[in-house]
Amino acid sequence: MVYSKPAGRYVLKTKYEPSNDEWRHTIMSEIKKKMKEITPTITEFETVPIPQTIAPQPKPNYEDLMKTKYSRFSRK
Repeated sequence: MVYSKPAGRYVLKTKYEPSNDEWRHTIMSEIKKKMKEITPTITEFETVPIPQTIAPQPKPNYEDLMKTKYSRFSRK
């Protein structure tokens, strides 16, 4: 269940296998190493605050959302 900006409400989405993000950490650590070699005076990087959610409304109950979901296939 995710908040859809175009729909303006929470919708059900298909779940996929989680991906491995190890390559991102490797790239970022290499960038930090290079930055420290270039400018050894910089010791910390600035962090930007990220909001917990973009949804302007609270998350509804999963069962209530399943009742309103439309499908092309009939349920058995």
